[in-house]
Amino acid sequence: MNLWSLIVGGDYSWPEPPVLAEVFHGAQSARSLRGGGFKLVVARSGGEESVLLFDLAGDPGEREDLSQTLPDVTESMLARLERLRADASSRELSAGTRALDPETEEKLRALGYIR
Repeated sequence: MNLWSLIVGGDYSWPEPPVLAEVFHGAQSARSLRGGGFKLVVARSGGEESVLLFDLAGDPGEREDLSQTLPDVTESMLARLERLRADASSRELSAGTRALDPETEEKLRALGYIR
């Protein structure tokens, strides 16, 4: 992000970061992505999947599903949700390990985290 416009007193608008949420409970799960004024929800129960799209400005109570009315927005957000999930998964798998220095190991031992 270029901060020059902020420094010189110009544009203070910031791009809206995507918000991703996931909930799992037994055979049920839900994933949601919020961005661009919309919220996409993908809910799974057993073998069934529901995709819902809400206009957060026009429908803050999330009562009217627009997924069929705005298929382009729905597909775009579904693709973005999958990209974000794939990116998060790849980062998780590539996390490295690090050896503890003796001082940190002793502190963790004193706190009861390691024996």
